Amino acid sequence: MRRDPSLEPAELLRRAGAAFASANPSTFAALVGGAVVGAAADLSGDPLDPLVASALASSVADRIRARGGAEAGDKTVVDALLAGAGAGTDLDAVIDAVRRAVDDGAERTSKRGRAAWLQERSVGLRDPGMVAYLRFLEDLRATRTR
Repeated sequence: MRRDPSLEPAELLRRAGAAFASANPSTFAALVGGAVVGAAADLSGDPLDPLVASALASSVADRIRARGGAEAGDKTVVDALLAGAGAGTDLDAVIDAVRRAVDDGAERTSKRGRAAWLQERSVGLRDPGMVAYLRFLEDLRATRTR
């Protein structure tokens, strides 16, 4: 999706959430896409500064928890979102906090696995949502430094 500079942040997020949900036929995509669309409604016309982005991450996490049932500590993308939201306004600090959450999640799931339906096949694997969120933030940091 190309970014239209005339779009308000809320509209951009609504479009991005809808595009993500429709492009990925999975429960994860439906949860995250729907959460982003819903959280976009919480935004005003203000620029998406670090404090607003932190509140947005918390809102997305809350919506995923309400709809999907994941809670903090379940080692899902919820943990990564909450770690990022609570890390302050410095993008590098946010990425470091998310990286720690992803690494912690991978370590804790190495013995029991992630998804029950995958059983033994998921032992030792990182939660895909956590990794995707980390990659998003790393890409954001890379575009900021260009």
